[in-house]
Amino acid sequence: AYCPNTNTLTIARAKAINLKAMINKGIDPIEQSIQERSRALAEEKANKVKAEINQATFDRIALEYIDLKKAEWKNAKHHQQWTNTLTTYAFPTIGKMPVADIETEHVLAILKPIWNTKTETATRVRTRLEAVLSYAEAHKWRTGGNPARWRGHLSAILPSPQKLKDRKHHSALPYSELPQFMGILSKTDGMGARALEMTILTATRTKESLGAKWSEIDLDNRVWTIPKERMKAGIEHRIPLSGQAMKILSQ
Repeated sequence: AYCPNTNTLTIARAKAINLKAMINKGIDPIEQSIQERSRALAEEKANKVKAEINQATFDRIALEYIDLKKAEWKNAKHHQQWTNTLTTYAFPTIGKMPVADIETEHVLAILKPIWNTKTETATRVRTRLEAVLSYAEAHKWRTGGNPARWRGHLSAILPSPQKLKDRKHHSALPYSELPQFMGILSKTDGMGARALEMTILTATRTKESLGAKWSEIDLDNRVWTIPKERMKAGIEHRIPLSGQAMKILSQ
């Protein structure tokens, strides 16, 4: 007759025999079980980490980094500029690569074609590559240093961008000529002339003068307060207004 417990008993006897054999060899079955469980958990964790690293592709990590940092960028255009430059120059080469696999050769494949001809753009791309890869390293998605860093690394391979740029700054006005220039400017019609006058009289940036609002100006106390949101340093700036500045405002 068939006994439903036969297999169970057979398995139990086999286990008992194995346990007895282990004890005879000086092996603690409980300790052995704990070690096997620990090894299994370690292997499971390693596989999970490996899978996470493989999923951490450059394009995904870059967009995650941009989304994270956009809150601290004062200029809304930064978000789009970062996305556009990386999409145009980096993603076609390393976009689908795990960040762990990106090496110097991949960075150079992106930068070399534009380094001498679009130097300003290339330096921005390099800076952004370095930032994204540093972010990846901080999250342990990659190790082994940053292949996009300049000092002590790419500086030994690529020409200095300062020597490649053909910068043409406007000549500075000699201080001794300023009174004559202000006289000419005061006689020049147009809002542009008044804005430049105001910029000089208040020692502000052009952007700050062009974006001035009446709500920022206290005519009674002759003070112009530029809110921190409009200042490059992110700090509120109070400017006492001279008689000439007040005259421009009254016009």
